[in-house]
Amino acid sequence: MDLTAPRRLSVIDPVKLTITNLDKVVKVSACHFPKNQEKGSYELTVSKNIWVERDDVRETDSAEFFGFAPGKIVGLKYFGVVKVT
Repeated sequence: MDLTAPRRLSVIDPVKLTITNLDKVVKVSACHFPKNQEKGSYELTVSKNIWVERDDVRETDSAEFFGFAPGKIVGLKYFGVVKVT
C-alpha cells in the first residue's frame, strides 16, 4: 500500500493536548508517499491545541511506554519534540 495509498493522519478516539509554549500557528509539510517523496506533499497546520489518540496518553509513565505521559519528551511526527507537563 505504500506505493499506491497516499498517507494521511487521523485520530479516532481523541484527547486534547495543549502545547503551552507555542503561541502561533505553524505550517509543516508531510509527504503523500514517504517512500517516494517526488509524488508530492500536503500541508499540516499545528496550533497550540492538538488532538492525539487516547491510547497514546497515560497519566502514569512506564519504561516501555513511548507516548504522552507527565515528564516525558515525545516527538510529534512532522513537527518536532515536546515535553509533557
